[in-house]
Amino acid sequence: MSRIRRVLELLAVVAIAILVFLACTEVSPGTEETQLGTVSSTPAANMTPAVITPTAEPVPSVQATPTPRNSPTPVSASAPPLKKGSKYADVEGEQGVLNEREYFRSAPGRNQRREYRLEYHTKLVVVDQYKSEFNEIWYRVAVVIDGRTEYGYVQASSVDLGKAKPTPAKTGPVNCGDGDTSIRHGEDRDGDGVYVVVLDPGHGGSFYGASHYGAIEKILNLKVALACQEYLENNYENVIVYLTRDRDRSLDPVSDVDDLELRVRVAVDAEADIMVSLHFDADGGRHRGAEGLVTKGELHEKSMALSSLILENLEALGIENLGNRKRRSERSRYSYPDGEYMDGYLINRLAAESGIVNCIIEHAQMDNEQDFYDFCDTDEKLTKLGIADAMGIATYLELKPKSQ
Repeated sequence: MSRIRRVLELLAVVAIAILVFLACTEVSPGTEETQLGTVSSTPAANMTPAVITPTAEPVPSVQATPTPRNSPTPVSASAPPLKKGSKYADVEGEQGVLNEREYFRSAPGRNQRREYRLEYHTKLVVVDQYKSEFNEIWYRVAVVIDGRTEYGYVQASSVDLGKAKPTPAKTGPVNCGDGDTSIRHGEDRDGDGVYVVVLDPGHGGSFYGASHYGAIEKILNLKVALACQEYLENNYENVIVYLTRDRDRSLDPVSDVDDLELRVRVAVDAEADIMVSLHFDADGGRHRGAEGLVTKGELHEKSMALSSLILENLEALGIENLGNRKRRSERSRYSYPDGEYMDGYLINRLAAESGIVNCIIEHAQMDNEQDFYDFCDTDEKLTKLGIADAMGIATYLELKPKSQ
């Protein structure tokens, strides 16, 4: 009997232990234990997300829900380029192929949101076309990306139609000699008796330009522009001078191409009579001197005259005059109404499309030691360059000096 009693007592202890364990693990109605803490229950019909009450235990990180494959993925600095289209989209339209890397835009225009970065050789189908305010053609296209068809916009000049592989033209700037400096603009475009000059200090912000001998081009450009503006406004009547930037910044911090369009927009909005972009060149230190980059098309002669007058004043400072050059667009299928190929320099092209006489001045070769230390290494020397620019502009516009 004593043995049976001990067995029964042992079973009773085990039963009590089980009951205690179950009591300790019992949950109250309406709640449940999770690894993330105590989650308040919510009726199924209510779509409000559950509120999570943190516990003392460390909460594991939870990754965000992936973007659906059919949703556009914005381009960011850290995002790798998307895969190029592997085949033509199965939609109605003319087939083509990209002749360069290009952004896939949400709408026609360089300043529209960039959805993807398309690769060279990407196959596409042109669905429709549009014309920008700068007379540039944009295509709405369908592209196959990772097995799905996406729609967006690219510049028509980036597309070769009906070709299996692109064949972009490759051409550099060509010398076009000295301009006829007897030519004057002689025209107040808005008829208000005041000439409007837009000076464009090249680069700025995250776009440094050339960098040599401890100097950065974007800073030199700005100092020259400020000196030019001050001299024009202090010494001549009926002239207003605007700068595309008056401090170290870029107009568009994402892309220098978009930035270039925004610079021309400043001139368009100001109803500019002329626009002069100010730069310094760097050609491996092999050359010395200043040169002008001029527009093509109907405004070519006026652009040549403006540039040549500025170069003559820079030459008077002792800088070698390398003359003027123009560059044919590598997107060779597109031309001006007179049949000449479009400009390869975007500012020249967009300004010309807007009827604004324009040139780009490369003041000196800042990677050439002699050019740099003769003309670029002090604020005083940069001021002289700005004054030379101003005198060339004043001669071209036939500005009347202020009465002393």
